[in-house]
Amino acid sequence: MLENLVSNAIKYSPSDRFVWITLLDEENEVHINIRDEGMGINKEELPLLFSKYGKISTQPNAGETSTRPGLSIVKRIADELNDRILCESERGKGSWFTIILRK
Repeated sequence: MLENLVSNAIKYSPSDRFVWITLLDEENEVHINIRDEGMGINKEELPLLFSKYGKISTQPNAGETSTRPGLSIVKRIADELNDRILCESERGKGSWFTIILRK
């Protein structure tokens, strides 16, 4: 899950922007946050983000290809582990993905 989210953050961000990875250890959960300064995702498209066949308009930054099943696989793994994955994003400001792992 982490590998996919980090590689996406890099792939969808300009080379002169930053990607942050932070960890928050709480009593019953661990939150892994991946934040980027990429192009962001339209709010209307967020519900499609984790669906297997959902298409969104955001494209990789440097001509890389994307087959798009990655986030649906991340979501499936999180669901199978009874964990969660969340996304907040704003077009032009980047995205913030959070994996919430139960201890």
